[in-house]
Amino acid sequence: DGVMYITTGHLRVVALEAATGRELWQFDPFASDDPPSTPLASGGVNRGLAYWSDGQPNGRRRILFGSASGHLYSLA
Repeated sequence: DGVMYITTGHLRVVALEAATGRELWQFDPFASDDPPSTPLASGGVNRGLAYWSDGQPNGRRRILFGSASGHLYSLA
C-alpha cells in the first residue's frame, strides 16, 4: 500500500512513505523513562520485523516486531 516498514540501528520501527521516504510514524520500545532493568535478550542485535495481512482489501494488517528486550509487539 505504498508504505515501507524498517527497523533502525537504534532498535526502533519506522514506517516510511515508499515513494518519498517521508516518515509516517515511529515506534520505540524503549521510549519510557525507565531503561530496561535486565540485559537485552538479543544482546542489542536487530532481527528485523514481519508484515502480516489477512489478504482482504482494507482488511487487518499487523507489523510484528520482536524487541531486544524479549517482548513481541503487534503494531497496527
